[in-house]
Amino acid sequence: MRGSERPPEEVRRLKLERAARYAGAWTSALDGGSTPDGAPHLVVGVAGERLALDASAVIAVVAPGAVTPLPFTPPHVAGGTHFRGAPVLVVELHALAGQAWAASPGARDVLVSWPGGGEVALRVDEVLDVRPLAAHVGQAPAAHWLSPPVVRGLLEDGTSVIHLSALAASLEPGPGA
Repeated sequence: MRGSERPPEEVRRLKLERAARYAGAWTSALDGGSTPDGAPHLVVGVAGERLALDASAVIAVVAPGAVTPLPFTPPHVAGGTHFRGAPVLVVELHALAGQAWAASPGARDVLVSWPGGGEVALRVDEVLDVRPLAAHVGQAPAAHWLSPPVVRGLLEDGTSVIHLSALAASLEPGPGA
């Protein structure tokens, strides 16, 4: 091993620790503290809306690949695929908006570190931007196709700020599911 090279397991552990540290600061800021100035977010288009995802949780942005349907899954689960040899669940955010996903030239799968472990691909229409989060986030709208804890607020341009932990919790099957 050369001087600065680290084993892949250590690199992954360090990335997850860094993502957890950033996510912790972000969560505490939205739960009553001040929003961290300049926290980078990936802005994506889904079902005609702009959503901002915490960039520290993003592992990769890739063209949608082949998906294997999985039995007994809810409508928002498109199926499974693989990324770098590991299985990945594909979540179609369109299904949460009551729409069907249709492949387009700009469509992408955004692979994120999923709260609780593992990686999930969020299928989006397009990737629009990476930008620092504005210091002031407006109040989340009362009516949105994502539940209020998932949409943590709005940016001045109407972009919905998404909290991945709340999204993960909202997609968990309930008792008896």
